[in-house]
Amino acid sequence: MKYTHMIQKPFQEISWEDDNFIEELLGVVQLFRPFSEAITEFISEHGYNGEITDVDAKVAFIRSAFTKANMDAPREIREWFLSNQPIKRDTAFQICFAFGLDGSETNAFFRRFYAHERSFNCHQVQEAIYYFCLNNGLSYADALDIQSQVPLAGKGTKGSEVVYTDSIINLKVVK
Repeated sequence: MKYTHMIQKPFQEISWEDDNFIEELLGVVQLFRPFSEAITEFISEHGYNGEITDVDAKVAFIRSAFTKANMDAPREIREWFLSNQPIKRDTAFQICFAFGLDGSETNAFFRRFYAHERSFNCHQVQEAIYYFCLNNGLSYADALDIQSQVPLAGKGTKGSEVVYTDSIINLKVVK
């Protein structure tokens, strides 16, 4: 939370009416940390107690979380640390599933560590399914199973057919 407050304060103190608004805005942008630092903080809060400079240990720790969740780990984990490679939105959700986060913890992950966008966009069927699964203790495999049963945009939707949350909730999840 300290990082979030540190970033929010300067944003609240600048105004577009200031003569040096652009310089102040650029200064605040420079405060944002790379994903490598954010994910290091995240894993430290979730059981990693190795050296924060040990890339191999951090990669192994993240891979083990994916293995425990019966998920394939992203191939580019090492690049998150070595070349400050950012992650994609779907990878952020996969991390949340791998570490067993619930819906509110996923919101916090997006706010504190992914910080590019808000978390769930339930106007997107895939993310509504993620929301349902994360809030009901279901796995990533369950989410994929549900997705295979629900027509996603551009995949079998008929004309103006709308998929409602009830349609998702009433699907059978086979365990």
